[in-house]
Amino acid sequence: MKIISSQGNNPRAAGVAFVINKDIAIHRGIITHEIIPGRALLISIPWHANLMLTILNIYAPNSPLDNENFWKELNQAFNTNPFPYPDILLGDFNMVEDAIDRLPSHNDNPNTRNALFEFRTQMELIDGWRTYNGNEKGYTYTQKPNMIRSRIDRIYSTNQIFNTATDWEINTSPIDSDHCLTSVRISNPASPWQGHGRWKLPLFLLKNKDFQNETRSLALQLNKDITTTKARSHSNNPQILFKTFKDQVKELAITKAKTAIPKITKKLIQLKQEHKLIINNPSLSEPQRIAQAGPINDQIEQLEKKKFQKAKNTTKTRFALEGETISKYWSLLNKENNPRDPIFSLRKLDSNPPSYETNTH
Repeated sequence: MKIISSQGNNPRAAGVAFVINKDIAIHRGIITHEIIPGRALLISIPWHANLMLTILNIYAPNSPLDNENFWKELNQAFNTNPFPYPDILLGDFNMVEDAIDRLPSHNDNPNTRNALFEFRTQMELIDGWRTYNGNEKGYTYTQKPNMIRSRIDRIYSTNQIFNTATDWEINTSPIDSDHCLTSVRISNPASPWQGHGRWKLPLFLLKNKDFQNETRSLALQLNKDITTTKARSHSNNPQILFKTFKDQVKELAITKAKTAIPKITKKLIQLKQEHKLIINNPSLSEPQRIAQAGPINDQIEQLEKKKFQKAKNTTKTRFALEGETISKYWSLLNKENNPRDPIFSLRKLDSNPPSYETNTH
């Protein structure tokens, strides 16, 4: 989403109406500016309706002096070019702004921190994960030899994006990488209330023996109730009995789905909770946190990779079996999956002047 400001010369007011030159590549509405080759890429992508989301993806240098100059160069680029200001700034910053984001904790070079602070202040960006989680500790990079940790991978956003964003998370990467995955779920603040959508039966339950047996018992009871029903009434008829049966199966499925979590997922949840408690335990010294969290983090990495490889093998197997056979699966492989545009509001009947409703109920 492109944030529009009503304030005079603020570059945010430029919307999508900025100059397109030879340095900009366009593909299906995506507009890119390579501000610093290999280091900073500005991307504007279509979001909802006529809204654009502008993201600045960076890879900052390791050297404190080079890192400082990198932010100064970016500042200069935005001040001398008609680039739209980013709604989101993300990437590997190779530095932290606060001592809390290092283990053991210590401050980074002040000149580097000030250069980043000046840039993001001009861009009106905040550290989303830190703002959302307060003083909680979390790290995205681990130096394996000494297990020193830091949160050098971050996502910054405007206040407007932050106000409707959720799920600010740091998760272990399932592929070979010494960095964790930093993620956030963003939503258009103008979107209507849409609810949870239609519930459907989790497919893995179809192979669950307990679910099969209990559903079969409910079906047999339904058959018995229908065949023994003599006098049909509004409250006692096959249609009502069948609806009750479906409601019972749905409740059973919800209960079984909660308990039938794969063992590897259960173990991951347990290990992540233990890891979070350790690195945020004030009664432990920093060396103790490093020593205790390290082995747990290694287990999490191994299980994430195992889980990812299993899913990869399943996909590969299905493609080998059905990828060259004319079927629904084969058709969907080559079908463009366009998202549906939501209806943002409906005008209320007989409203004068017109008023609009955004709640789907």
